[in-house]
Amino acid sequence: MCFSVLCWSGSKWLTYMLTSVYERNPILSYGFWASPVEAFLDSLQSKQAQKVAWVLQLIEDLDVIPVQYFKKLVNTDGIWEVRIQVGSNIFRILGFLDGDQLIVLNHAFQKKTQKTPKKVIKLAETRKRNYLDRRRSNE
Repeated sequence: MCFSVLCWSGSKWLTYMLTSVYERNPILSYGFWASPVEAFLDSLQSKQAQKVAWVLQLIEDLDVIPVQYFKKLVNTDGIWEVRIQVGSNIFRILGFLDGDQLIVLNHAFQKKTQKTPKKVIKLAETRKRNYLDRRRSNE
């Protein structure tokens, strides 16, 4: 099966098709040419990238996703975080749900403090609004 990865970089969209064993929770990424999520993944060491890929596959495959890997951020406009830990390194990929079965990822970073920075959350919320506005204008 395939799922789409939708990437954003300010004003344009690019959709990739990726292969998946199961298609329970398709995942999209936000960007065009220089997707912020794709750029983040490219910056990781091999072992870190493998763990991120494993967690994303887990999220796609499971009907009930453990909060250890996927959690809704409180006091946000529907922003969720993919949670990855590799040794002492903690990574987060932020995004949102588009309907019941589609996850759109729009920002990624290495977490260095206990709380997710408000600036990062605001960026994810802005990208979510932009995505939804563009989707509505294309319907």
